[in-house]
Amino acid sequence: MRPQRTSWATYLRVGIGRRLSLIGERYGIDKLVYNPLVFYEYHESAIESAWGVVEALREVFPKAKRVADIGSGSCAFAAEFARRGYGVEACEKSFAGRIWGKKQGVTCKPFNLEIWPPADLLGPFDFAYCFEVAEHLNEELGQKLVKYLCSIASIIVFTAGQPGQIGIGHIFLKEKKYWIMQFDQFGFRFNAEMAKIVAELFAKYGVKTQWLINNCMIFIGKRQQS
Repeated sequence: MRPQRTSWATYLRVGIGRRLSLIGERYGIDKLVYNPLVFYEYHESAIESAWGVVEALREVFPKAKRVADIGSGSCAFAAEFARRGYGVEACEKSFAGRIWGKKQGVTCKPFNLEIWPPADLLGPFDFAYCFEVAEHLNEELGQKLVKYLCSIASIIVFTAGQPGQIGIGHIFLKEKKYWIMQFDQFGFRFNAEMAKIVAELFAKYGVKTQWLINNCMIFIGKRQQS
């Protein structure tokens, strides 16, 4: 059964949480930008879409058993994969996000793109996914994110905010072609046909978060291409 979205603390989540984020953006304080109340909002949104996302990816990659969630937010997607019997490794920069993961039974490890490797994940993985992380990073860290993704799996499911996409903490909005070029540097090819199928399945299975559908990209590494 799909998890149902809760509705308590709406005023705190949307009102105070977003105001704290705006203050954090103004003064460059990440802990305010990504405060716990905002993470609750992220969590509710992710829960609405998690069932459909996992159902779609299960259909497209039926042999997959182990997956990596990079920049996992509240770990709602990782928790849904775990409920379906997948082996899941998750990582997230925010302490609040890692706490949300623990509440859902997900071991979420620290994620820091300033060091290498940025997370201590135990591969190999059948695929890795990274949803709406790159737009929160500067260009240098965005490129390191791509490098790390390409180092841990040969199939990457990736979304990133495009120009004009409104959201909290968005500082680096790029068109898909930018990310296609970044992955290409590591021998990962954009599979447009597969991305279209996944996006259509997201819609079919009731994914509510439109950016997951609009921004969906699939990259295939050399080992899978041959």
